[in-house]
Amino acid sequence: MPTWLYLAWIEWFRSFTIHRTGGGQGKRDFFWLSALLSLTILLALLLLGTKQGVLRRFMDVSLGYLPNYGVPIWLVANTDGYTNVGVTKQHKQIVTQAFPEITLYPYREVLPSELKLPSTNTQTVWKIKSHEREFTGWVVDPIDPLWQGLQGQASTTPSLQLTIVASEQAFAEHFQCDAYRALLAGKPGITLPPPTAQPTTPQADCLANGILWLQARPGTRLPTFLPFHIIWQPRILTMGTVAYLLPRVVYQALRLAKNSTNLLYYPQAADQDPPITWIKSLLLWDDTNPVAPSVIQNIAACLDWQWHPNRKQMSFKSLDNHKGAVPLPKVQACLTNTGIALESPQKTSPATEPYFAIGEQIAGDRLYVDSQGILNAPCNALDMRLRQYLACTAHDSALSPLNMEKLMSGDEFAIAYVRDPTLLFSILERLKHFPNPDDKEQRPLFNVHAIYEDALTRFGFMAEIIQKLKSVYGSFFLIFLGILSFVQINLVIGRRRKQYGLLAAKGFSWISIQLMVAAQITFSIICASIVSYVLFLIPQWWLHNILKELINHGEYQKRLLISQLELLPWSVLTHIEVTIFVLVVCMLVGVIILYYLRFRHKGQPAYLIA
Repeated sequence: MPTWLYLAWIEWFRSFTIHRTGGGQGKRDFFWLSALLSLTILLALLLLGTKQGVLRRFMDVSLGYLPNYGVPIWLVANTDGYTNVGVTKQHKQIVTQAFPEITLYPYREVLPSELKLPSTNTQTVWKIKSHEREFTGWVVDPIDPLWQGLQGQASTTPSLQLTIVASEQAFAEHFQCDAYRALLAGKPGITLPPPTAQPTTPQADCLANGILWLQARPGTRLPTFLPFHIIWQPRILTMGTVAYLLPRVVYQALRLAKNSTNLLYYPQAADQDPPITWIKSLLLWDDTNPVAPSVIQNIAACLDWQWHPNRKQMSFKSLDNHKGAVPLPKVQACLTNTGIALESPQKTSPATEPYFAIGEQIAGDRLYVDSQGILNAPCNALDMRLRQYLACTAHDSALSPLNMEKLMSGDEFAIAYVRDPTLLFSILERLKHFPNPDDKEQRPLFNVHAIYEDALTRFGFMAEIIQKLKSVYGSFFLIFLGILSFVQINLVIGRRRKQYGLLAAKGFSWISIQLMVAAQITFSIICASIVSYVLFLIPQWWLHNILKELINHGEYQKRLLISQLELLPWSVLTHIEVTIFVLVVCMLVGVIILYYLRFRHKGQPAYLIA
């Protein structure tokens, strides 16, 4: 170890010892230098952390920053119904290649006419005010960050299981359990949880079993109400109120059934192999135990069939095609609590009268989702026109992948997540002018949503204000650091002027003295950097709790997008940069003071000692 480094360490370390001898005047100089530099670095970290934290939280409030994904840009497809038909898979690939800094996720809205809550002209389940939206959802892919949410509870594997991600906040505010129970009362096959004494939320009352019954009529044979399994999220992180998210493949299957008159699709078990059996007619056996006509009529109404008393047969108006066929589970549900049994489709054991024998039955159709999330269906179950339109090429009942984009066109809008928030404005401008590759006139593929553009303007103004404040505060901080370091380092060096003279008289070079002072300053700044980090944790924890209490306020929680609670973030890189900056300033001050000391005393040891 060099002598100058050893002497520097011994003298610096003595400033922090409690019981020691010697040292004379200024024996605690390096302790106080380290303490002042600790507070200086802490002040810089608080200023930079506050700037970054306030911007990030304002970004949360205005735009909805999502951890691990970035800042969202809400884009609307520039459609005209002919050439521009929305955001397609091809568009997504082209945009992703042109913008490697973003991740693009397309969406489309599920209209209330496609999937809705039970309702009548006088009674509704989703209670809204005049300015609020109806019960609507978004179609998403399973890898979508909105589907995953902040907890990541939903599966990322494409599946035809009837599942939705629902917003706890939206349901707590709008969902009416009393109306829901009243409208579903007496429906065959529908069982709701018993009422609770003091329900606080729908998921603790009528949705306690995790099932939401939604009304869907995508085809003429589908059940009126479908049971969707619910995955709850505190709220869906979007600017508008979105009640639920629906998997894309489930939406595609419902649309396919709506457009195909022969497809026997049972949503509750779409990918079951072998598929669900469908019933076209029933024969009543009640010779020994007659059934009341009113019971028969109720069953016929439940199945939407007709009763033919002469033949003791129940069926749809016509048996010429699959129209009117009913899935076996619905037949079983309609016979529940009627006292009439149903003969097994396999007829393995005789039934006791009264019972219904199955007159004509057919096998249902199985749908399948492959590993790439593409819907597969049997081509022979589709209409010839639809088969050609969707490029379904398999023969007989073999499953074939379907090009569902031709049936549904592109998506209405998309969200692009910018991983680096500093690139937000530049990427936004490029996206606004990105041409549609399918448009001969090269019109832009996207427009920015009006709500998002308004929020972006507010955020941009706030960011500019904070940037101006940073410049002003930074200038004053530099002046403060320069004065503070000059005063303290000048005091340290001035009190050791005679020691430097003695060292020079003993043969120490002036370079060695400068290196010794530089080492002591470095030791102080390293110590100050460590202490400042420990001190930084106190206001960070304090502000974390303040923000937590603030956003837990009911009104803020409903209206604002807050993804994280960190108001005063700490970064290793920022801390190192601040430490190096302070070190450079202190070194420059030390060099200037030492140079002036040497110049003033002509570099002679005798002048320094005197």
